[in-house]
Amino acid sequence: MSTNNEKPSWFFYPIWIVLSFLCIPFAIFLDLLVLNIITQVVGDFIYVNGVRHITEDYLFTYTFFPMVGLATGALQYAFLRRYLPRMGWWVPATTGGWLLGMLLFLIPGWLNQTNRFLNFSLMFLVIGLAIGIAQWLFLQRRLSQAGRWIAANVVGWGLLALITVSGAPASNPTVADTCTSVPPTSTLITSSTPAETVETISSSKKMLLLYDDDGSRDGMAALLYLLSYPELSIQAITISYGEAHPKLYIQHIGCLLDNFGISDIPLGAGQDMPLVGGTPFPDWLRQLSDNFWDYPLPNADKTYPFQNAPNLTVSIIDQAPEPVTIFLSGPFTNLAQALQLDPAIKGNISAVYFMGGAVYVPGNITGLIRDSNNQVAEWNIIADPQAAKEVFESGLELYMVPLDATNKVLLRQEDILPWRQGDDKGNMVVDLYDIMFNTWGLETAEIFDLTAAVLMVQSESCNFQPLHLDVITDNGPVLGQTIVVPNSEPNIHVCLEPNVGQVKQNLNETFSP
Repeated sequence: MSTNNEKPSWFFYPIWIVLSFLCIPFAIFLDLLVLNIITQVVGDFIYVNGVRHITEDYLFTYTFFPMVGLATGALQYAFLRRYLPRMGWWVPATTGGWLLGMLLFLIPGWLNQTNRFLNFSLMFLVIGLAIGIAQWLFLQRRLSQAGRWIAANVVGWGLLALITVSGAPASNPTVADTCTSVPPTSTLITSSTPAETVETISSSKKMLLLYDDDGSRDGMAALLYLLSYPELSIQAITISYGEAHPKLYIQHIGCLLDNFGISDIPLGAGQDMPLVGGTPFPDWLRQLSDNFWDYPLPNADKTYPFQNAPNLTVSIIDQAPEPVTIFLSGPFTNLAQALQLDPAIKGNISAVYFMGGAVYVPGNITGLIRDSNNQVAEWNIIADPQAAKEVFESGLELYMVPLDATNKVLLRQEDILPWRQGDDKGNMVVDLYDIMFNTWGLETAEIFDLTAAVLMVQSESCNFQPLHLDVITDNGPVLGQTIVVPNSEPNIHVCLEPNVGQVKQNLNETFSP
């Protein structure tokens, strides 16, 4: 080094590495501080082009990366000034390098929806190059062979990218062989209906129900269906990670209930991430759900109070005077976390009905991500496979409505027209599906969560087969697959052959009485 200041000793390099890692938690602290101040000023929600967003979530990217650059530059400056003169420009140079790297990464559209590890690799390499160039511009007049600084940055960030990619669990492609076109009769032990084990809606007293969704269109239709039944007492509505962002979508639920004059159902929002890994829904779909599919809701400017979803789940079940039934039409994140918080709640849960999985039929991931190599998983499972696995292994009374069943219940646009003769709930369901039919040009549509809701209310419309199912949690082409484990004690009752006519008749009687 050609400098008049102190020359670095051997400990310069390990300290430099430690400082580079410390910049991330320091940046998170600064970013949370800034976002808290902004939220205090503008409120929990902001509107951009007429669409409501959660303030912290929307602004996070815009504030976090500048903060990382600022934190990195500040920590490095505090250390480097012992060795180099006139270091004042180091902080803005490093911050600018971070921002330039992010712009270079985002503008060309290099993001790959199906490979987040590739995203991280490209991002680290581009940012490393940009930071290296920005800092080199500062160092070139102060150090000989300063050009090595660029190479060192790229190599360092490249190693970090390599660690990120290699940290992914190995895949298990052989499991895909268990997906067959016809269910083997040896695994279908005996058929049963939920009436044999749990209380159903046909009972004289109300069924206590906790509704958990991820902000899907058919999940909303299922909620409107369940709200139409006076025999049901919905104890809480919670939104999990999945199609929509929970804290934003729960406000739509508040608007919806307000519109129907319902104010006594507690609301809960879960975390906006899976327990571990998982595959996120495409951004375009999440934005559509966040905006409630462009469906106009009254009171859209109002803010409705909500609680943490897992905590609310535990509280509702603990305080319920009799066992609660859970209807789950999204990823299993909220329920899995509730069971982690208080495993004892299992004693006051009568059953869990859920839409999810694909047992003997292909999955539906490629319906939204065309170039995905996963042909076996269903979205509610693959979004958070670990959460699904924990619930599958919980010992709860589980009733599953997979794609095997929902693929058989198809509606045409003319099938739902009679629902216009019903009340506001039926009309809203028609509006939601009309938007889908007209926008996507569909002739028929699956009604995934709505089918599951009908089969919970009218359980005699399907013989639920007891099977032992497991969930693949290893990354790879079979992530999220629900596989049959032969010669094992059943842990789930699965609907494979619903009575389609009865399901449709029930919908017509409910929405167009």
